[in-house]
Amino acid sequence: MKYDALIYRYWIVIGVVTAAAVLMLLPARPAPAWLHPDHVPVPMQEATPTATFAPPTRTPTPTSVPTPLPSPTPPLPAGAADPSLPPGNNAYVVPQIGPPGTEFRFEAAGFASRETVAVWLEGPDGKTLDVADTPGSQVLADRHGSIARERLRVVTTPDFADGIWTFNALGLTSQQHSFVYFRVSRDAVQVDVQATPRAIPPAGNGSRLGAMLHDTLPTQGDAFILPIVAPAGTTFTFTVEGFTPGEVVGSWVVHPDGTITNVDPLLIVMDRAGRIEVTIRTDGFGNGAHAANAKGLLSETTAAAAFFITNDYFAGPGTPRPPQSNGVVTPEEGGVGTIFLMRGEGFLPNEQLELWTTEPDGVYTLFPEYARADEQGRIGVDPALNIQTTAAYLPGVYGVHFRGVTSGARADLYFTLTFVGGGYSASSAGSAVRSVRGDGFQTQLAGWLSR
Repeated sequence: MKYDALIYRYWIVIGVVTAAAVLMLLPARPAPAWLHPDHVPVPMQEATPTATFAPPTRTPTPTSVPTPLPSPTPPLPAGAADPSLPPGNNAYVVPQIGPPGTEFRFEAAGFASRETVAVWLEGPDGKTLDVADTPGSQVLADRHGSIARERLRVVTTPDFADGIWTFNALGLTSQQHSFVYFRVSRDAVQVDVQATPRAIPPAGNGSRLGAMLHDTLPTQGDAFILPIVAPAGTTFTFTVEGFTPGEVVGSWVVHPDGTITNVDPLLIVMDRAGRIEVTIRTDGFGNGAHAANAKGLLSETTAAAAFFITNDYFAGPGTPRPPQSNGVVTPEEGGVGTIFLMRGEGFLPNEQLELWTTEPDGVYTLFPEYARADEQGRIGVDPALNIQTTAAYLPGVYGVHFRGVTSGARADLYFTLTFVGGGYSASSAGSAVRSVRGDGFQTQLAGWLSR
């Protein structure tokens, strides 16, 4: 028995040693291919979708990476609107920007009837200058509380520093403070706005002026466009908020036929808060609904706003003035310098109201701010809505339109500025929109809204 046990143990030892030797002599088995460093799969690149926009259901994506934003803002020509200026209050200036030697013209309103008004300029360094030659630089408001008839103007000299200046007007009895900002810039090109011939807008169909189109033109994201309807050749301003400050933003326009026009990156300007303003030039654009788009490459914020190209809102001399709707305008017709008193009614007490305007050159502008009816459902009573025309206004029919946000009630108010002869040139409809546009109408309404 002991002998058999020893033999059994002997063969077990021999078997173990033999198996170990065989395992040591076998070649090593290679690792699986999916673990080999040379065979790690390359991640798939994400495809870039085609930039399309069908407001408001789809979010567009640009087909190409836009060029980075320029650091400086391109200089603005004299006479142009300067979007970087802060908003004023019940006053306006023509032009908004110009080099030394530019004549700036000022108007203000909102004062008590016949009260004395102090007027002065404040420079970028805080120093003040007189505007009027009277003692204390004072003028007299007219019976409507306006100082427009004083024809206040200042020709800037080489002593005027570059930067933002302020025109101030203070009613000594009412303490009403009206003000407006303008910029002196040696980079601006000298333009004499009054001496520049402005094309006469063509006559239009007065019955079209009350047609409300902005309900069919949606926005996507925190976006707005000014104006919202205009003839081809008009410059539109597309604004969007919510981008990461400093990020690259691309912008493009989708046309009615689905084709795309990329916006020059030099026309995209961002402020320190991440708000962009995109200048969209529409020369050669066809009639119909277009869509301005923007996307931030870092934040991936997207936004869009539809706008419409049409000649339907031309209202130059000869356009039949539509009847007033739920309101009165006194007078309904007049020349340059006329004050048009506008009143509307029929709204709910204290109701928020949409406000849009139509102008002789075919431009239809929806304001981003709401107006508000008074406790009796009226507008233009307190505060009064008085529009005083200047030489910067084009002749033709102007419309001011209101709609109640809750009630849907409408008030459509119209006045006609008669043709006065000088400063205009005969032209076709195509060149009418390329002329210098006076912005006093919009500025006066914006000042009324802010009261």
